[in-house]
Amino acid sequence: MTTLFTALYEGPDEQASLYGSGQLFFDLKDAPALMASIEVTGVKWWEVWKLYKKIQGRIAFTDFAWGEIKRTYLSDINPFYDTRYENLVLSGQVVQDGAEQEFFLVSGKHDKGFPWGDGESFWDVLLLVGDQAGGYRKYCITDKMLSGMELNVEDGSYRYQGPIFELAEGYATSFSDIRHKASYLNECQADLTINFTAKAYDMTPFPFAIADEVLAKITSGLKLVLQGILPSEYLLGISITPHTVTIETGALTISKNGETTSYNLDLIRIIIGNVDWYLSLQ
Repeated sequence: MTTLFTALYEGPDEQASLYGSGQLFFDLKDAPALMASIEVTGVKWWEVWKLYKKIQGRIAFTDFAWGEIKRTYLSDINPFYDTRYENLVLSGQVVQDGAEQEFFLVSGKHDKGFPWGDGESFWDVLLLVGDQAGGYRKYCITDKMLSGMELNVEDGSYRYQGPIFELAEGYATSFSDIRHKASYLNECQADLTINFTAKAYDMTPFPFAIADEVLAKITSGLKLVLQGILPSEYLLGISITPHTVTIETGALTISKNGETTSYNLDLIRIIIGNVDWYLSLQ
């Protein structure tokens, strides 16, 4: 499962003399013993009502760990797949030279298998900015990974620094056209920095309709209970955790042929959405 390169020192920190070094191996076959060794603290055996919480805590952690093992090592033999993405979606106005322009930005990190279960990951940046003539300047880039992108919803930070392509015509492009720098794509450099506060709302599951109406009403209540006890197991469907966003600071800079255009973020509306997909390959 994991290999850790480890050093032990004869003192409180790494400034002390080295006592020994080596590798620690966590084997997949040892996972059951590892799970069995987990202890839930703060509960006495005679506190029956807390004993239930102890059992629930152990089950939840074991199921979470099992879910990560299943996701990493057993996904190829699992008839179902679960994948997730984290997306920043913003719409509002930016300010350029004192004038407001409409803009729309969507950028995210999409896990392996999203959304078709093909085992591939992709990251992307899509940006539209008003051009003062009733149209939009259209920018985009996508790849399996964008090394200049950082997105952390909990910390409220987004940064992309790297190449981006302006669409000189049309409204669509592809992996292959971007990699071959098709003639309708003008290569630019982007520096997009946004700091925000995100307020999370309750996760909202959208299970697939696989039962009749009466059973569906019953299971709609059970699914939240099961999700709390068995966090790695899902009913078939989609789960969304929406956030509302308050922008604190933000600036968008696009450079092309030595010319730089800068925008300051003025007003933001729409949401950040985090989505866990748990879909049947059928």
